[in-house]
Amino acid sequence: MPDSTPTPTPVPNATLMPTPTPAPQPYDGINIGFGAARFSMAPPFPGHKYWGKAGKYASGKFPGASTEGIWVIGGVLQGGNCYLNFPSSKTYSYITFSGTDENEPYLDYFDKNGISIILQVEPGMADVDTVLKLVLDRYSHHPCVTGMGVDVEWNQAPACWGGKPVTDEEAARWYKLINNYTWRSSAESGIWNYPPSSTDKKFLLALTHWKKEKMPPTYREGIYFLYDGFRFSSLSEMMKYCIAWGQSFPDNPVGYYIGFPDDRALWGSYDDPCYAM
Repeated sequence: MPDSTPTPTPVPNATLMPTPTPAPQPYDGINIGFGAARFSMAPPFPGHKYWGKAGKYASGKFPGASTEGIWVIGGVLQGGNCYLNFPSSKTYSYITFSGTDENEPYLDYFDKNGISIILQVEPGMADVDTVLKLVLDRYSHHPCVTGMGVDVEWNQAPACWGGKPVTDEEAARWYKLINNYTWRSSAESGIWNYPPSSTDKKFLLALTHWKKEKMPPTYREGIYFLYDGFRFSSLSEMMKYCIAWGQSFPDNPVGYYIGFPDDRALWGSYDDPCYAM
């Protein structure tokens, strides 16, 4: 009898198609830019257009990211004095002032070019509440200003080197203080497009350090936690500390200072350090 086994139908060899590379996701909700401290840079201090270009260049590396700068208003001098680089007709304990306003032209430029700015102070031995009031009395009308920062490393320095830890009570008081200001008098139209009511958007309170133990133990409302650690042995060590910082404050915005000269050996060998990680 003939073989009843059916002849198999030939099947063409399957061709494996390459998996398409997914399109990069936009970085919506992320701010990238610069940190600027006049007193820590060799003169001449760059003009406002330099900072605008630097910020736009950095944020432009990440589609959808906004441009933000940390603008240091006050630095610590010998003896723990907080130096504010604008004039004042009054005197305050542990606070000194410059003879001219070194910030106004820059903030005007940032207003017109959509660059968000955190005004930061290194308080030293000065009363933090007083320093925050002095800065906001002068600059809170600028629509570019989105928050006030305290570099905790210099809180009550030199009496407390490394910075006095911020208590929950202090953080709550500072956040309430900075949000007592009506700050959008000129921001209700144009590129900022803020709502007319000053209560619709709050100032952030940015607190900077590399140790989470220096941050308020439990208070979290309105706080932007900034990490400024450096001198890492490798990029993987840097990432480990950065990830741990973010995990310490999972319900708050966090930020990172990167590109310190002391870490140039890590990022300086890349053609584009923005993509080193």
